[in-house]
Amino acid sequence: ILARLSQESGVGFAVTGMHAHMLAPTVVLVTYQAERTYEGCTTRSKRSSLWVYNAGRWQMRYHQGTYGESLPPDN
Repeated sequence: ILARLSQESGVGFAVTGMHAHMLAPTVVLVTYQAERTYEGCTTRSKRSSLWVYNAGRWQMRYHQGTYGESLPPDN
């Protein structure tokens, strides 16, 4: 995925509604909505990730993305 991202051009990303929910002093659940736009077509998804603070740094332990509606190109 990382190698493919560097080859993409003309792709736009936007993040909205980001919230951090403290579940414990060293555990945070982050939720947000993401939009990816390419050639005028926008794909939306809901995202969540679980972060744990350990050994002086935050580490993502889990991530989920649930795709929603896709919007056709603007004409």
